[in-house]
Amino acid sequence: MNLYKEQISITEGEYNILKRNEEVMNKQFQIIDEHFVSLQAQVQLNREGAAAFAASAVAAASMLANLRRIQHTLVETLTDLHRGRVDTQLLRPEQLQQQLNIIARHIPNDLTLPAVNGEENIPEMYLQTSTRSFKNDI
Repeated sequence: MNLYKEQISITEGEYNILKRNEEVMNKQFQIIDEHFVSLQAQVQLNREGAAAFAASAVAAASMLANLRRIQHTLVETLTDLHRGRVDTQLLRPEQLQQQLNIIARHIPNDLTLPAVNGEENIPEMYLQTSTRSFKNDI
């Protein structure tokens, strides 16, 4: 009987050790699961942050390209004005045609403008028009 009690005692001891190991393992799995959930949240935030950063970079690149185009247009316009030419950025072909029509109404009938009635002469009119600029204006 004594041997039987010792065997039960050893079995209970083993059971207690297994029970503690199970509790420790469950706590470790719970900690690992919490870390995994936290890591997933951080990865998701990083993805969202990376997407927002990429979108911002694309928007900034587009804005810079537009600014470069505007700067180039301004430099060309100022250069043309300085050389005495009317730039198409300042006066669109339709606007030039309207202005020529207004001028044509005010000049004597024996004088004519080359591009009053036809759009095919508009490019020539840009070449023939001239501007005067004062150094303080540019």
